[in-house]
Amino acid sequence: MSGALTLSNNGSLASVVLPSLSTVSGALTLSNNGSLASVVLPSLETVGGGVVVRTNPVLDTVAMPCLVAVGVNAVDRDLIVETNGPGLTCDELQAFFCGIDAPPADAAQRRLEDNAGTSCSTSCDGVVAPTCG
Repeated sequence: MSGALTLSNNGSLASVVLPSLSTVSGALTLSNNGSLASVVLPSLETVGGGVVVRTNPVLDTVAMPCLVAVGVNAVDRDLIVETNGPGLTCDELQAFFCGIDAPPADAAQRRLEDNAGTSCSTSCDGVVAPTCG
């Protein structure tokens, strides 16, 4: 996909399932979607800009098992997942983060927060990343 993928301020959007999407050349932003419960992008490998998943109060599934590259086309390499629904645990978020080959090195550009508002570790020691395919 050429350009950014932004889904924001959709009160009735319940899920995003794009089984064939492998590349987003710009940023991937999912924010302020009141009913969004599930994001499943099983073939997504590369996001050219940052990835921001923020303020989706019922979001409990973020599945991007093939995502290995973030920020390959941009200075903005943010990887932020925060203030989402009740099902996102630190273990799941760490696995998501650790599946990326070159996550942002700058701590300000990487924030993971579980459903309780707790900051999650971005250490990959002993973390099993999701399996692609």
